[in-house]
Amino acid sequence: MRTSLSLTLVLLAVIVPIGWKNHHKIQHALDVRQRLEKETAGSALDSGPGGFPTKRPRETRSPDAGQLTADILAFLKEPKKPAPDGKDVHLGSLSGRIRELNAGELKQLVADLNSTDLPESGDRENLMRISLRILTEKSPQQVPLLFSQMPDLYKRLAPAESIVAAALGEWAKRDSSAAVEWFRENSKQHPERFSALTGSALVRNASEQDPTLMFKFIRELGVTELSMDRLVPQSGKTPEGRTSILKALREHLATLPDKAESEKIQSQVLGEFVRQTVYEGYPAATRWLESSRLEPEELAVFARHLGSCGMYDETGKWTEWMSRKLPPAQASETIQTMVASWSRTHYKAAGQWLATAPEGPAKTAAIRGYVETVSRHDPMNAAQWAMTLPAGNDRDSTLRLIHQNWPEGDSPERDAFAKKHGID
Repeated sequence: MRTSLSLTLVLLAVIVPIGWKNHHKIQHALDVRQRLEKETAGSALDSGPGGFPTKRPRETRSPDAGQLTADILAFLKEPKKPAPDGKDVHLGSLSGRIRELNAGELKQLVADLNSTDLPESGDRENLMRISLRILTEKSPQQVPLLFSQMPDLYKRLAPAESIVAAALGEWAKRDSSAAVEWFRENSKQHPERFSALTGSALVRNASEQDPTLMFKFIRELGVTELSMDRLVPQSGKTPEGRTSILKALREHLATLPDKAESEKIQSQVLGEFVRQTVYEGYPAATRWLESSRLEPEELAVFARHLGSCGMYDETGKWTEWMSRKLPPAQASETIQTMVASWSRTHYKAAGQWLATAPEGPAKTAAIRGYVETVSRHDPMNAAQWAMTLPAGNDRDSTLRLIHQNWPEGDSPERDAFAKKHGID
């Protein structure tokens, strides 16, 4: 406190010359200092820069929590009339007053609402949820502890898991070790109260400062139901974050004895990378892919997810990229899947791209994907594209696919098509 420091310096300037022989005067000076400090502490003013008082109070006092609780209980006990516009102004006013409570008062309010015998209207539960949401903002660790102290909250606020998950996630940002320990113990004792939702929220937020810790927490918490869009922290959704996670992924997979489990995790993580990179756009995505130097196996998994991920206006660019980066057989399969998906929603754009695409294996695969979709509603157009393929197995199998997908009700045309192309 600057005022206290100023007083001390002034008094020391008087005390030092006195000397040890006048120690009773020293004691008197210290007594004066102590009294002045108490008087300063009792003041409603705080010291600003340079020791000058400001008009800001030292602490903001919370509202009368007891009165608020009484008002809420009275509101919950009175008969309700539907509001003309569907909005309960009184409930909104109470919510605003609840926000002014501190963490201890919020906990007490939740306890009072939980223990009081009240008519069942849904308003009590709404106010409890509001109180717990505000408590999560102010002191998130108090929410899981409150549920431990009052386990009947799980039933009253069912499904309550989202409340606990949100609080655990915020708690993990501040103290990941404590949040993880609470979840580990409570999920072990009461597994029925938690699902992958809570574990995912905890992993995501506990890893926010260092996304490479994601796999450490997955392992420690025994999270088995992987949903990477919920597990990857926000800090891991940047090119640099993805690179860090990729390195941690490789290290994590090296510790897994189960190959199937390893492949599952790898597919989940790389699938999330695909969603992120497609969202960023082709130029940024390919820059990251070049810098990440994916292993052939990783690239194959990445491309497989890419094949079913709708990027539509950039499909042509990705098709050409895959034809350069993947082995021919794998590229053809992925390109066919990708163009088939594109054609389901933007068949005109896909057809226009095909008309200008360079000849080669990539275009052959793209035509097969286009025909696979279009043949279900426009088989004659699909047949024209099939006939642009070089004579041989690719053309023959594509014509058979058109015959197989021919719409019902067009039997004469279908029979004529089969006869023309020698299809049994």
